[in-house]
Amino acid sequence: NTIMFNLNVEDSQKLKNAQTIRIRGLGEGTYMDAIRSTKNFVRIGKIVNGNHLIYAIPGKEFDLASRMGITISGIIGGDLFKNFIIDINYTSKRIKFYKPETYRYKKCRKCEEFDLEFYRNRPYMNVEIYPNNNKKMIVKLLIDLGGSDALWLFEDSNENIKIPEAFFEDYLGRGLSGNIHGKRSKIAEIKLGGYSFKDANVAYPDSLAIEHAYKNKERNGSLGSGILKRFKIVFDYPHKKLFFKGASKYYNDPFLHNMSGI
Repeated sequence: NTIMFNLNVEDSQKLKNAQTIRIRGLGEGTYMDAIRSTKNFVRIGKIVNGNHLIYAIPGKEFDLASRMGITISGIIGGDLFKNFIIDINYTSKRIKFYKPETYRYKKCRKCEEFDLEFYRNRPYMNVEIYPNNNKKMIVKLLIDLGGSDALWLFEDSNENIKIPEAFFEDYLGRGLSGNIHGKRSKIAEIKLGGYSFKDANVAYPDSLAIEHAYKNKERNGSLGSGILKRFKIVFDYPHKKLFFKGASKYYNDPFLHNMSGI
């Protein structure tokens, strides 16, 4: 769902049918107060929804702006994506929304098609990886456009997912319920259809910080924008498909670690 934060008192009072609830997300903390609001009017360009569900986190308890350096008022959830075919172009910095009944796919030599699975309205896909022992594995990953890392793997979610000997402890990010720490390392190879990435970054979040993510017992981790930004992608939620339409300008970017400790 759509989540909003950093709302002042006046903005919070404009939310319709509001009720206070307790929510929890990823992170080392526990539950936090939030406002659940229904039947809100939302407009993005020509897209209009007169019955939009919003979760709002009041106050400064969750503040991405101070961490990212730009003003961020919220997160658009899959509730909006599920009704459209979404074309995301990282090179031109554009998102296009198409009606499923009028969208026409164009055949292309470099296109790759992947099946999506949904659990609690969240998209997952099976990805072929080769850990450092070079043994092929198929893992089920949540598609996380908001995650800046290339790959998260959950230790012991599969008997073959183990943290390599070469790793370092690091801060991985911020979830709704607090900070997420873990270990960073490299993985021998990630394969996505005909595309392959060798020595890609991989993170292993601490199990306590991601306890909330284990509701899907089949999930092995997340595929983030560290990989997704390298393609021109199309999300087709109505037909449960994900398409890569070729490489973006970020395709050949190296996989780097922040080793400075900052």
